[in-house]
Amino acid sequence: MKCLRKDRLLRGSLTVECALVLPLFMFFILSVIYMTGLFRTQTVSETSMMQKAQLLARDAYVGEAAGIDDSLGKVTGAITGNKDQVVLMSLSSYHVPFNIFGLSDFNYRLRVAARKWTGYDINEESDDEEIVYVAKNGIVYHRSPNCTHINLDIHVVSGASLDSCRNEDGCKYYPCERCMKKKKMPSVVFITSWGTCAHSSKDCSGLKRSVRAVPISQVGGLGPCSKCSR
Repeated sequence: MKCLRKDRLLRGSLTVECALVLPLFMFFILSVIYMTGLFRTQTVSETSMMQKAQLLARDAYVGEAAGIDDSLGKVTGAITGNKDQVVLMSLSSYHVPFNIFGLSDFNYRLRVAARKWTGYDINEESDDEEIVYVAKNGIVYHRSPNCTHINLDIHVVSGASLDSCRNEDGCKYYPCERCMKKKKMPSVVFITSWGTCAHSSKDCSGLKRSVRAVPISQVGGLGPCSKCSR
């Protein structure tokens, strides 16, 4: 390196700076690349475990039906935290060919849980409280989800024969005020076994039921259904 007077630039100073800064810059870039690889490896492992847990959860019903509950978990290394879940745990290591802040091996633990697909008991009680079913804008609550007032049985009849049709209570059918208001009687209409309205369209809101299951203490002032709460 050739030195000049103080009032002039020193030749070769840029080379010295590059020699100092470039290795640090390359170290930073490589660290970011390998850390990104660590996160990618962890994500792939977690996704694989989730898929495996879902498969075990799906097959849990077969094991319970055959009286070998939790046997699938023991064979595959799954840990069953309780009777309703399949839990998988894994301890893995990711190696970096150089030290990043004193570390070259990164250990990480993965844990995945999936609910066993053993079905749902519609009669199951929550905190020993009865579960009932309420339709949107309904005026009563239902003790059975299969009550014909919320689980409609729809039939198609000709409009010309509507006057002679009767429901299960022996009552006549009348044109629906929503879909047949000020309309001529169509060639076919839609009726239900226990309703009293005839509809020109199966998509009429009078044939739709939005039902939710709630504890009986949350039905408010609704009374019981006269059909399914007898």
